[in-house]
Parts: sequence; C-alpha cells; structure tokens
Amino acid sequence: MSGARGGYPSDLTDKQWALVEALLPSVRVGPKGGRREKHPRRRIVDAIFYIVRTGCAWRQLPKDFAPWQTVYWYFTWWHDDGTVERIHDALRSRVREADGRTAEPSAGLIDSQSVRTADTVPAATRGFDGGKKVKGRKRFIVTDTLGLLLAVHVVAANVQDRDGGRRPLLWARLVLQCDFVILRLGTDRIDAMTDDIREIFERAGCEGALCVQPLEGDAEFGLHADEPVVPASVVKVQVALEAETSFAEGRLDPCERVTLSAADRTPGPVGISLFNDDAMLSWRDMVVLMLTISDNHTTDALLRRVGVDALNATATRLGLTGTVIESDLQTMLDSIGEDLGCASWKDSLAWAAGASAEELAHADERLLASRALNPSQGTRTTPRDMVDLLRLIWTDQAGPAAACERVRAVMATQLTRHRIASGFRLPVRVAAKSGSLVGVIRNEIGVISYPDGRRYAAAVFTRSRPGSDDAAISRAIGTVTAQAVTALQDTGA
Repeated sequence: MSGARGGYPSDLTDKQWALVEALLPSVRVGPKGGRREKHPRRRIVDAIFYIVRTGCAWRQLPKDFAPWQTVYWYFTWWHDDGTVERIHDALRSRVREADGRTAEPSAGLIDSQSVRTADTVPAATRGFDGGKKVKGRKRFIVTDTLGLLLAVHVVAANVQDRDGGRRPLLWARLVLQCDFVILRLGTDRIDAMTDDIREIFERAGCEGALCVQPLEGDAEFGLHADEPVVPASVVKVQVALEAETSFAEGRLDPCERVTLSAADRTPGPVGISLFNDDAMLSWRDMVVLMLTISDNHTTDALLRRVGVDALNATATRLGLTGTVIESDLQTMLDSIGEDLGCASWKDSLAWAAGASAEELAHADERLLASRALNPSQGTRTTPRDMVDLLRLIWTDQAGPAAACERVRAVMATQLTRHRIASGFRLPVRVAAKSGSLVGVIRNEIGVISYPDGRRYAAAVFTRSRPGSDDAAISRAIGTVTAQAVTALQDTGA
C-alpha cells in the first residue's frame, strides 16, 4: 500500500515532509526549465526512504512507487548536487538546537569499522584487516558528542586506522565544523568530551594547538593538530637526534672538544649565550646543555656541524611532512631584527633600550608579522609531526637505538617543569623539551609515563600577543595536556 493511502513505516509524515521539501532543488516546470516532473516529489522521497530502511534492491521497489529507474535518477541527482548532504546537515542542526546545543559542533568523535564485501567488489577498493580478520572495506565515521553524523569516508580494509583517520577527504569535511576531534579508532564507543580545550587557552590569553597520543595504540586527542606552527626551541630535539645519530654511527666523535668563541655567540637568555669568555665543550656535552637548559649557542654549534640539510632529510625520512628547518637560530633572530627595521637582532635590542612606549607598541605589531613568527616563511612543524617524532624516538625507530635512548635520557632531565609537567604529579614522570620565542611563542613537547607502563606523547603549541601572562600560558599547557591524557584514558587508551 502506498504512503499516501496509509503508507509504509518509512514514509514521511506531513511535518517531516515540510522540513525536507524546503531543502530540495526547485521543481522543474517546463518547457524552458526542463521536462515537467511527472511524479510527486514526496513519493520520490518516500521511495528513497523505503530503499534505505528495507535495504531491498532498486529493482525490487514496490510498484505503487514511481518506476525504480526514475527514483534512482532523482537519488543520484540529489546526491551529486549536494542536496542529500544539505538535508542531513540541516536536520542535524535542528536536533542539536532542540537539545540545547549550538547548531554546529565544536568537538567530534571518530571511529572505524571493517565490514565484509562481496567478491564482486573491485579488488582495488577492498583489502584484509589483519586485526579484525575481515576482508572487505573499512569506513571511518565522525560524529558529534550526541552521536549525530558529521562525516564518512570509506577505504579498503587493509588501510591502517592511523592512516585512514587522516585522509584529506575526511578531514576536509570537518575543517569548518570541529575545533577538535578525539580519535579512538578500532573501538565501539568513546565517551563525550566534557571540557572545552579552547576555553582553557582563551582564559590564559593565547591561541593553542595540540596533539596527544598513547605510545601504543591508535587513539588520539587533537586540536588543530595538522596546522603549521612555529616550533621555537622544540626544534632542538631534532638537532639532538641528528647529533646523537652521528655519534652512534661513528661520523662524529662525541668526545671531541670544541672551542665556542665569545666573539660570535648566539644570543639567548641562559647558558653559554651569557658567557663573557670562550668555552670548551665536547659535542655530547653540548647536547646536554641544549636539551636541559635550552642553550642557544651550543644548538647553533651542533646545527652548523650536522647541517640544516641533514635535519630536513631526516624529517623527510621519518615522514614528518609538515616540518622544515629554514636556518640556524642566529639567522632566525637576525631576521626578526631586520623585520623590525634594524640591521640585526643585537641592533634591535639596542634600539629597544631607548625606544618610547609608542615606538615599542608599533614594534610589537611588526614583530607579530615577522618572518620567524610566520610558519609559511620560517622554521615550522605541526603538533602531529612532533608527536610522531616522539613516538619514533621512544620506540627506537627514529635512528640507532643508542641515539634514541640518549635523547630520551637527556630530555628526562630538562630543568624547567612549569609546562606539561605542571599538569601531573609524581609518580608520573615527564621527559620534555620546551620552546619560547620573543614573548609570543610558548611550546612544549614531551612524553608522560605512568607507573603502570602507560605512556603518552604530547605536543602543545601556543601563540599570544607580546606581554601576555607567561605563567598563565605555561600552566594552560600543563592543564590541556592532562585533560587530553585523561580523555584518552577514559576510552581505555
């Protein structure tokens, strides 16, 4: 029996049809608008819902609907021109508003499911999921915290969860909808996130991006995890890895003593950068100063010895596609001085000492637009790249095992504990490397280790206006990391 005469359970009610009808393309009225439509659109929509609800073949569509070919033609038309998606999104927004939420979500949850397919499915679009022992396809589904659909992406089942969850087609759908997404791939359920990470950053007076993953497993908590950011001294982890790899492979003697001249010292707030006299250190001791107190001069000495090209080649080899080092620290600092209208970084400091408040305020605006603070022009990375780097170092996949072990050990002795570590208490241990630049950039990457063996890699990057509250932003870095780890632990990760 047709929907108009008593109907199928899948038929729309009058109220439902009123919502859907307004979202459909204009009706063709002929002659110039195309051939006049023969069948009522409501019956076309009812037929599509019948197919969806019953799962029957198109050719098995009951005869009291329009011919199946006609229904199929409308379905493909509305699918291809985005009508189906617009209807879905509009209805989802109404449901959210009825629940007291904003129309568009700020958080999303992603999961994957492998399903068997028939042998007639092309071999190029199916595969074998070794974990679930399923031959077929895998679908990635993103929902809001109410469970309402945001995006779907289908791949062959042999695509790893980590790779499939990052597919551009999937994330392009989410760019304008979600500020952060919790990934818990390969599970059936994830609890909704209760705290808004963005608000923590906003209260601290900064913008932030982060990525947190367990060292084992495929879960992830991310906020703008793939957006380019300024690494500042976080880049020193890459320098340390390159130097330690050179030691382990015999290309550089770690015990060789090198004189660091006071005449061409790289500026910095700590360490040898403040010395008045020449200093003599071994290469391996330079790594210690670079990672523990973030010494700039030893960083540049190591960087010039191993080479910027070598660091970028290693980043490429490790799959850190969003990470590029443009220069050493001295060159980067001098570029800031030049962008402020001075000959060098040293000259800009001398100018600032005698500048008026108005001149300094104008300089702050120019500072924010400087090349070094623009990820599209200066040294750059992404939160996800840095988490990937940490995971590779902690699993001895970033280089020789001895090199990875050495980087881990020295990072565990970083002097400052006011960022990621501030969000955790003993017996939880944190090995980290912080980074700051001209009162605008404050970052930290590190690995959090629990006594029961659970370990999490975290990368947090922030940006603020000059003069912002350093202590508040540093505490925020610890707070958001702790909340991200807790969210992952709540899912079993």
